[in-house]
Amino acid sequence: MTNNYVFFDVDCIEITPNKVKFNCPDRSQPISDELFEIYSLISAIVAPLVFTIHEDGFQPMEDDKRDFVFIPANKEKEEWKKSIGERYKFYLERGTKDGVQDVLVFNSNENTAECVKKLKAKEWIVFGVGLENKVDHVITELLKMGKKVRYIPELIINESAYNDGEVNLKLVYEYFAKWESLGAYPMTYNEVLLLIKKNKMHK
Repeated sequence: MTNNYVFFDVDCIEITPNKVKFNCPDRSQPISDELFEIYSLISAIVAPLVFTIHEDGFQPMEDDKRDFVFIPANKEKEEWKKSIGERYKFYLERGTKDGVQDVLVFNSNENTAECVKKLKAKEWIVFGVGLENKVDHVITELLKMGKKVRYIPELIINESAYNDGEVNLKLVYEYFAKWESLGAYPMTYNEVLLLIKKNKMHK
């Protein structure tokens, strides 16, 4: 099956050791209502979702039995591939370098590119925390793979703004301009909701 759209959530949502449901951490609280609405809608129509979890959050283990597919950082582990087409939430484990988690997931998880290929999306819709490193990394790597990419400006958080308490709008717009120059284009939150509600996720 070809997926018209696949969502990529970079570090917005977390899980806790004793809960199955997703939770919204402090860093993404400003957009929590929108996040939960999108998650609820894409779950209802089983739209594919790929996600990562912030390095400060609880990191699930490979044997964690939840409603998502655990995609290990080690390329030699291939069990997850059997779930493509059967399940629709995919958690990308980040690998470590010198004992420290590498937050750039295409670098630290050897299965990321393979996951992207197997999901066969016509377009990727990206949102997340960490505009200037993690989100930028995901968008540019998807574009390098020749994928069509949309991003949701209202659902992208500048992590330095989270740390410093002040939004650097100049930096934000510089990254938006960079992505558009590379071929990624914005899609408003309301446009995304309309797309989901029309249920045009699959072909």
